[in-house]
Amino acid sequence: MSQHKKALVIGGGAPNMPLMAGALAAMLRQKVDFDVISTSGAGALIGLLYAAPKGGTPIEALANIVQMGVADPIYNAYPINYKIFNKPGVLADLFRQQLNASPYAQLVEQLHAISPGFRIWSDWQQLMWAIATPSDLSADSLGLCAHVPFVEEVVDFARMRDFNGHFYLNAYNLDRHEMTIWHGKDVDATHFRAALSFPFLYPPTELPGKDGKIERYIEGAAIDTLNFKALLADHGPCSDVDTLIVFDVLGAEQLLRAPTSLYDAWVMSIITPLTEIARDDLKLFELVHNRKPDGSAKRALLKVPLLSKDLPAERWQQMFDWSYSNMHTLFRIGFDVGLKFAQEHAQRLDISYDPSVQPLPEGWVTADVVGPADAARSPAKPQPGAAVRPAPAAQAVAAKPAAAKPAAAKPVAAKAAAPKAAAPKAAAGKTVSASTAAAKPVAATAAAQPSAAVKPAPRPTAAKPAAAKPAAPKTPAAKPARAKTATARQPAAARPPAAAADGTRKEADPEAV
Repeated sequence: MSQHKKALVIGGGAPNMPLMAGALAAMLRQKVDFDVISTSGAGALIGLLYAAPKGGTPIEALANIVQMGVADPIYNAYPINYKIFNKPGVLADLFRQQLNASPYAQLVEQLHAISPGFRIWSDWQQLMWAIATPSDLSADSLGLCAHVPFVEEVVDFARMRDFNGHFYLNAYNLDRHEMTIWHGKDVDATHFRAALSFPFLYPPTELPGKDGKIERYIEGAAIDTLNFKALLADHGPCSDVDTLIVFDVLGAEQLLRAPTSLYDAWVMSIITPLTEIARDDLKLFELVHNRKPDGSAKRALLKVPLLSKDLPAERWQQMFDWSYSNMHTLFRIGFDVGLKFAQEHAQRLDISYDPSVQPLPEGWVTADVVGPADAARSPAKPQPGAAVRPAPAAQAVAAKPAAAKPAAAKPVAAKAAAPKAAAPKAAAGKTVSASTAAAKPVAATAAAQPSAAVKPAPRPTAAKPAAAKPAAPKTPAAKPARAKTATARQPAAARPPAAAADGTRKEADPEAV
């Protein structure tokens, strides 16, 4: 199988970015690797979670992105994501710093992923804190919100220096009037905030320029929603890229619709121009920058159909909702699209498609996204959402007795025991549960029930309980000795079936282990 050099282009789009996160998680489950990551706007967060997640694997980090959503009962009454869009000002920053240092506040955020009930309680508590946060917002403010505060909690920027590939992030320089593209090794939290400084929503981000002067930046996706410029140099590090995979969640006419409220009308005022910009960027690159002199394509351009026309009508209406249910559903849809894309382009992606990776169920949790193989390699520290239910691999281990080697061919040496043995009797056909494993030795169970993987030895016909000639008991201690002799001569596979509570005998099933 020939190896292709692949670049992933992740465009802007904040509320519907779970579509991109789900598709990328599915590709990672299929072992797709990317040599270049080029991001713009909110797509920068998706790319950073892939390149340098903090405290977990990339798949876990991508799955946990849905925790940014607000519990539906609260969002239906107050349709603003106060967890992402924070109040601006010095006092507001100090308030959040003190709050983040509180163990109680950390517990509140962690409980968000435990259950729907805890999610409502956690988001309600965070809403109260958001209301109590002081602010100096005024007519002189340069933006409605403070810059994204949480990125250091989910991205380990120190790991960007060790990223085995090329990472690009764009932002527009207001002082030089040009697009700036940063390489991954130079990207930190400030560069990320500059890349997300959408005008009016956030104030411009200030960074020192080449001459030492402060320069201001706004979101690159406001002008260039798909960061193709990092891939255009004919002699740059990306000149040998022959396959482009594009995540675009803005370039669809179905996103344009009538607003449902004043807040929704404001959101649509942002989305309407971005939709056309995204479509123009893709057409311009495809028809001009990706053409050889003879008119053929320089690189294979594969567009992931995240905004398929087959989406249900209600999904288009809720596409920009920050509700938990919407983000949870969008991630599932994106995951399914990613699996289909990987199967269709397996040869171009240099993978052998794994059919065991199934689409996510409607009530999926992080363990469903991670899968059994990756769950075993996950860090010991639990991630939000992953602790809701154990991974499939952990469930299989808990349900099966640990390392019970077949002992049917070896006689069990019963130590001097009274005729009424104190050891518990394992009922035929039942497996010792993990909770009672300490009270019921595994060896006793394995001896009474041969493993299904080993054919049980035939029941000896000559071995009868009365085969041993009883010795004349001189002392009362002779009875235990007779029981010991009979037990030692009887192979474990030939033990009589256990007696049921009603006095009858049940035949042990040799296949039930």
